[in-house]
Amino acid sequence: MSLEHLDQQDMLRAELDALLAAPLFARAPLMQRLLGYLVDRKLSGHGRPPKAYQIATEALGRGADFDPATDSYPRVMIGRLRILLDRHYADSAWQMRLRIPLGSYELDIVERQGFAGMAADSGPANASAGAAAPAGPDIDALPAFA
Repeated sequence: MSLEHLDQQDMLRAELDALLAAPLFARAPLMQRLLGYLVDRKLSGHGRPPKAYQIATEALGRGADFDPATDSYPRVMIGRLRILLDRHYADSAWQMRLRIPLGSYELDIVERQGFAGMAADSGPANASAGAAAPAGPDIDALPAFA
């Protein structure tokens, strides 16, 4: 396991702790459990995103007879978690954030480009290199979708 991988795991754990302590999540134990489940899966290195059945039975407390074809509970809860994450990060200056892309149940880590080290990249020697790199979408300007 590389040092960079360990640093990312530590950052992910620290971000989870900060989210769970935030007022939005402190009042939502089910969202805490769901977020913790997704972070644990990310940290354990599962190759594939969880399925609705896994989320329902392993994170949300549904029984083994849960049928994702007839029950949208995991989709609804993931949608609510997306909204809480968007609200949390809309009100804070973040360098790294967690998000769940639409159409997926997998947790992504998004790092804000240029947040740290902007002064180091602004010198004349780096001006042409910085101009050549395309800027990613401004995640703060994107609308929040459920």
